[in-house]
Amino acid sequence: MAFHKQCPDAEVRIHQTDHDPPHCHVRVNDGVVKFLIETLEYWKGRGTIRRAVRKCLRDHQTEMLDYWYRVVVPLRQAQRRSE
Repeated sequence: MAFHKQCPDAEVRIHQTDHDPPHCHVRVNDGVVKFLIETLEYWKGRGTIRRAVRKCLRDHQTEMLDYWYRVVVPLRQAQRRSE
């Protein structure tokens, strides 16, 4: 149950078993760029991010943060307990 949103010229994903800090992966035509969800600042990667993609990230920021803390964090905690 990974987070997935289709934006203009981009695909946004959050992997349910990902690591901190809270971030999303944005696949664009020329690469993959990671953004910090809390600030929507560029974090890592390469690719051309258009205004429409940034707007899509802003529009879905609350939903992404909710997913991170509702799904990603509990799954990580469960994995640590089982190790």
